[in-house]
This record gives sequence, C-alpha cells and structure tokens, in this order.
Amino acid sequence: MKNIDKLNSKDFIEPSLNAINVFVINGNYSTELSDTNDNDGLFIEKISLNNVNYNTLADNKFNTFTALNSAYANNGLSISVQKNTTIKQPIHIIHINTDNNVIANPRTLIVIEQSSELEVIQSYHSPSVENTFTNAVTEVLAKENAKFTLTKIENEGTNSSIIATDEIKQLNDSTIRVNTITKRQDFARNGINVSVDGQNCETYLNGAYSPIKKEHIDNHTRVDHLKPNCMSSEIYKGVLNDKSTAVFNGKVIVNK
Repeated sequence: MKNIDKLNSKDFIEPSLNAINVFVINGNYSTELSDTNDNDGLFIEKISLNNVNYNTLADNKFNTFTALNSAYANNGLSISVQKNTTIKQPIHIIHINTDNNVIANPRTLIVIEQSSELEVIQSYHSPSVENTFTNAVTEVLAKENAKFTLTKIENEGTNSSIIATDEIKQLNDSTIRVNTITKRQDFARNGINVSVDGQNCETYLNGAYSPIKKEHIDNHTRVDHLKPNCMSSEIYKGVLNDKSTAVFNGKVIVNK
C-alpha cells in the first residue's frame, strides 16, 4: 500500500451525512483512519473467524468470485447492533484503492439483532490509480422486526472494475432496503441475493445507473420468498450513453 501515506481521508468524508466514517483501504479495514464509535449497542470491529454468522450466507460453492473473496479477504469488517437498539447515525464505509493494479477483496458482515435499526452507506473510490479490481462481498442478517438500509455508491472511475455481491437473510417482520447507484466504472456487476426466511417481511431493491463511453453495468437480483405473507418491490432505472451497455436480470421466487 505504497500510496496510503499520501491519502487524505478527509477528502472522502461527506460532512452533511453526520456519519460514522469507516475506512477500508485496498480491501483491509483500517482502524487508524476510522472514526471512534460512541454508540451504545453498536459494535464495529475486525471480523473474527470464530463469529458464528461469518461465511454462513456467502455462496462459496457456486459463485467463483465469492469463493475468491473468502479465500483472500483479510482484516474484514464486522458491524453488529444489539437487540432493541436504533442507531441514529448512518455508518459510511469508505472503500479506497490506493495502488495501481490492485485486487481488493473487502469483506463485510452486518448483523442487526431483533427490533433494531441501522443504515449503512458503502462508497467505492480509486483516485488517481489505474487497473483496479474490487471484489466485494457483504453478508447481512436482519433478525426479527429489524430494519436495515444499505446504499451503495460505485464511483471508482475509469480503468476500474467492481464485482459487488450482497447476501442477505431476513427473519420475521424485518424490512430491508438496498439502493445501488453506479456512476463511473469501466465494468460493474452487482449481485443482490435476498433470502426471505420469515413471515411479514418487506424487501425493497432500487437501482440507478448511467454508463458512458464503453462502460458496462450488470445488475442481477434474486429474492427468494421462503415463507408466506411477505412483499418485495424492485425499481431499477438506467440511462445509457455513447456505446455503453447494461444488463438487468431480476428473479423473484415464490416457494409453495
């Protein structure tokens, strides 16, 4: 990480968010650059391999890039919220690639306990570097009556590619929202897989993208309704410019 000493972390902070800023540099969670957490019931720390929820939702068997992430991820990020806790500040996870020709494998585990609420923003940046590849995997467990919002902003610029995989599991009465905004990426593939494993759940997936030149944007969603009395909604909109291309592939599976 030869360019990390030149990195000014303040350039990537959005003051209007009033967020807890967490930095992930070249795929590694940086405690030195990240804010101190002062919220009761909120835990932000390095992923422990002994965490009972880690690597339980990720599909290592059938998804090659998820398996690659699981094999090479170091210093992953764990975020958990205790039962009956509402976190009023959003958590802004700022992913930055600082070197040329870097392959980053950021790993994030988010657990929202019963009757708790959390908002997370993930932004991706590759300033003044070339030929970067980000292979991100996020696992989310939303327990009974939990409310969770995830907003992803992909803006690494030219000469950069990203594959972002989100594996989400919902339990009874939970509500999740995932907003994916893809701005500047040579290549982006977003895979959002939601397992609705409880009754009375609500699932909202939204996306916006506007590629230019020869950029290519892929959005693949899968919502698997395993229990009755649930609803899901998806809205994706894109504007394609120049010779850019895009794919949207949405699957909703309703089990018997």
